[in-house]
Order: sequence, then C-alpha cells, then structure tokens
Amino acid sequence: MFMRSRFLLVLKLLVGFLLFLLLTAAFLARCTNFDIRAEGKILFGYDEKKHRFQFGESPVYYLDGIDGPYLIGDTLYLVQENSTISKKVFRDSIVQVPIKSAPSKGFQVPLRAAYPRSAATYSLPTQLIAISDIEGNFKAFSSFLQVHGVINDRYEWTYGKGHLVLNGDFVDRGEQVLPVLWLIYKLEEEAMAQGGKVHFIMGNHELMNIRGDFRYAKGKYRKIAQEIRPSEERKESYRVLFSESSELGRWLRSKNAMTKIGDYLFVHAGLSPKLLNTELDINDINRIINKNLENRVLEDTLVRLLIGPESPLWYR
Repeated sequence: MFMRSRFLLVLKLLVGFLLFLLLTAAFLARCTNFDIRAEGKILFGYDEKKHRFQFGESPVYYLDGIDGPYLIGDTLYLVQENSTISKKVFRDSIVQVPIKSAPSKGFQVPLRAAYPRSAATYSLPTQLIAISDIEGNFKAFSSFLQVHGVINDRYEWTYGKGHLVLNGDFVDRGEQVLPVLWLIYKLEEEAMAQGGKVHFIMGNHELMNIRGDFRYAKGKYRKIAQEIRPSEERKESYRVLFSESSELGRWLRSKNAMTKIGDYLFVHAGLSPKLLNTELDINDINRIINKNLENRVLEDTLVRLLIGPESPLWYR
C-alpha cells in the first residue's frame, strides 16, 4: 500500500511537471513566436494569422496588409492593403509612411544625407519626458505623445525645446514597427529645428534586429524579408531589413546606448558593477558598443562586457 501511494505521488508529480512544460511552451509559442522545429517543420508552434497551434507543419508567414516602407539601397518596398508587395526604384527625398490602423492617415518623412551621432551629455531641459518598450505598438506610442503634448494629430513635433527620451525596445512583438521607427526618425529633425531633442537609446531588441535575430519579430517581418531576399537563408534575409544598405538600418546604428541628461543617466537595461569598475566614460562606452553591434564572437573581455549579457543593453 505504501509503495502504491509513493508510485501515485510520483506519477502525479510527473504529470504535473509535463503539464507545466506544455503550458510554458504554449505560452511562449503564443506570445514570443517561439516554436520547436526539425527538418524544416514546426513540431510545435502557433499560427498567429489563424490563431491556432501548429503540430508537425511547414511554417507559414503572412504579410497581413499595409506595412513599410522599406528603403533598401535605391529600392522602396511597400506592403499594400491587399498584402502584395510593391517595389520601385526610389529617387525622391521624402517617403510616405502609411498607417495600417488608420488607412486614411499617414505622414511624410524627409530623408537625410547623414546620421551624425548625438552627444552623450546634456543639460537638464525645462521639459523632459521618457518612455520605453513600445515594441511596434504605433497606436499606443502616438497616443502617448499626443496626450503629453509632444506631437499633434498630424504627427508633428509640438514639444518646443523639450526633450523626449525613447529608452530602447521600440521594435519586435508588435505589428507596426516601421511606422514607429519612421515617426522617431521624423521627430528627431523636427525637434532639433525647434531647439528640442529626441534621444533614441539603443535597446537589446534593436541590437537583435541589427544582427538578424528575428525570434521576437512578427511573422510578417520574416515574410517580407524573404520576399526581398528570396535566395538567402531566413536569418540572412531578415538581416537585410536593418542592414547598412537599409535607410533605417544606417540610422539605427547611429544611436547611443547611454545618455546623461542633467543628473539622469538613461540606459535601456541597467549598469553592471563590473562596468562601473572599468571607469570608462559615456563616450567610450557608446563608441565601443557601436563598433561591435554585429560582433558575435566577443573574445575581448571588455567588448563582451559592453555588448554581452552584462552590458547596458541587457543587464538586469
């Protein structure tokens, strides 16, 4: 009787543990695009378009309506409302950015000839507002900015000489990453013209996208990357979206990982005590991180500290 009770207890614990693993995998598949694959098949995953779990199927990604524009080299790619991709040689100085959630609205973005790196230290302005982790949610982002008087309903800067701090992770997970990035790109110039400033701090998800790491990106971004670079392996094709041949990719590479405004120090994640012990100044830290954005070897101890798990982009 005693042995039978022990057996049943062990069996219950084992079943409970397996159920926990299954629920954890289901949560990851549903919320982070996690899946288990073998030989090109999805053994377990989630179809975000049809809202169902997948078992033993080939991966399917959907363009799912308006998205873009992607300006890569001299070619502009745009996903149309009917989920087809238009492609044209682009010679203009202004891009038109559509918004999926508001098809009748959008905004124009003048392109730049260069992306000079911002200073890392500033005096405290009269007005300062900070936000992070928008993760492709254009509606939440634009609504936040409008409510706080940073922009108007035409997405124009109205914050005067105020400073807006965007503290990393504005990509991945959401459906409207491109409008979010193009709006930031546009507001930087408009703020500067009025004596204000937009500070876009590099986060770990910006770093991941520059490296072609799409594990948290919506499937449609993998799909458009494969449409743009169909002959390349998935990770290599995804890298083109934010490569140095991409307008937004070059722009993202100009961002600081650390900025000090008055007595406030802004980083996306945190500061490791090991980093403090190096006694590097802010400019050194930004310079080394920027130089190693695509360095995945990390043999150098200092580089590993500044771009790896204990870096300002990752450290918790």
